[in-house]
Amino acid sequence: MRKFISLVISLTMLFVLCSPIYAQNEENINQVESQRTGIVLPVDKFNDLYGQVDSNEIIVPDDNNMKATISIINTASQENNVSFKANVNYNDKIKEINATGELFNGYKKQFGNNSIVGEVSDANGNFDVLLFEIYNDTKSTKAITDPALKTRPHIKLYLKDHENNVLLFEEDIPEAFQNINITNADQANSINDLFWFASVIKPIEQKEIPVSSEMMNIIQQERGDVISPAAVGDYSDWVHTTTYYTSYVAGGDTIKNYSLPYGSWKASHVTSSSNWINSFKIAEHVQVNGKKVAARNLFEYRNVTLSTAVGDKSSIDMSVVDGNMVGKGSSGSLAMLVAEKAWKTAIPAAPSLSTIKSWITAANSAFTSKNISLGSSNIRLSNSPATVTSVSSQNHTLYSNTHYLQLNTNVQYNSDSGSSASTSGVMRIDWKVYLNNVLHDSKTKDVTFNYTVRSK
Repeated sequence: MRKFISLVISLTMLFVLCSPIYAQNEENINQVESQRTGIVLPVDKFNDLYGQVDSNEIIVPDDNNMKATISIINTASQENNVSFKANVNYNDKIKEINATGELFNGYKKQFGNNSIVGEVSDANGNFDVLLFEIYNDTKSTKAITDPALKTRPHIKLYLKDHENNVLLFEEDIPEAFQNINITNADQANSINDLFWFASVIKPIEQKEIPVSSEMMNIIQQERGDVISPAAVGDYSDWVHTTTYYTSYVAGGDTIKNYSLPYGSWKASHVTSSSNWINSFKIAEHVQVNGKKVAARNLFEYRNVTLSTAVGDKSSIDMSVVDGNMVGKGSSGSLAMLVAEKAWKTAIPAAPSLSTIKSWITAANSAFTSKNISLGSSNIRLSNSPATVTSVSSQNHTLYSNTHYLQLNTNVQYNSDSGSSASTSGVMRIDWKVYLNNVLHDSKTKDVTFNYTVRSK
């Protein structure tokens, strides 16, 4: 019996020792008792200390009421995902943060710095996570609470609570975070990285400025040639009259956003049929202390609407939408809004420009949702000819030089008379621009032109 029991114990131990530890391969879980002192201060005071032209990059607590502590309870990481729990003690209360999110490359990666940034949220709803960065490098960087960390690997966890307080924690990288590697090639959203402060620091400037030669050069680089004037039969360009601009100061750094809407269009004289093009594009860049950086612009465009309307003896037979927006590139499929106005033989023989514009307004008051394959779907709502066709990006976001929306229409001669005509056409572009997810501006641009139409 003793030999049997001894054999069972030996076999059990052998099984335990030889069994693979799957949890370590799939998910890295750590129990941690890491405590660190940080800073808590009201948003207004943080703005005064860190968001002014004469601000320093280090904030020194001036009384005990500015001190907070954080105790990280446990962490877990798997591929590009991270989670951790921590207790935050400040202002005579303790709140728990239950953070989960995805890890991306930080914008500092473009300078050779090993920066990983999380797009992280608190499942408990106690805090907004302004910044979660694992900075595993010794190159000098910013540190708000501890200048000694500027050239040491460290983590940053910046929070905002619902009482309008900012909490700042920085510490040497805990063992649990030291070996995190990500496969994600994408860069973190700037609002979680370079512009983490945008909701707690007021802009120094926020306005529309004249279009500079630098912005025009960006457009020319994207086009590959010079800006062309309005001319039927050739590609032409429209450019918004001003550039959207905002400037922040954060810890002595000046960070600026520039964003300029523009587009290319093409309308041709119609002989039997002709293909027309209407588009919306963006020229933009971000600067830190006067130098351009690859970072997501804070100005975002939604509800971009393109409309094309034809005049006398003309109708739209087919319309195709192409574009590149956040999460959707050319050939992708997505839900968009479509509108049109049917062509009728009873329309004015020679509609005025104001009449054609009114058709666009009427059509765009009744959009229909439709699933569209970019670059291939005929977005027409019926098989009957139309005088107006419109498409809206709805809530799909555009913000970069590579984003665009384009409406291609096939315009045909449509008359029983067989006679030609000289008439007007209109391409309308509407957009809404958001700054920090708040509506900043709405604009409409009408491109008008004259063209001839004949049967052959």
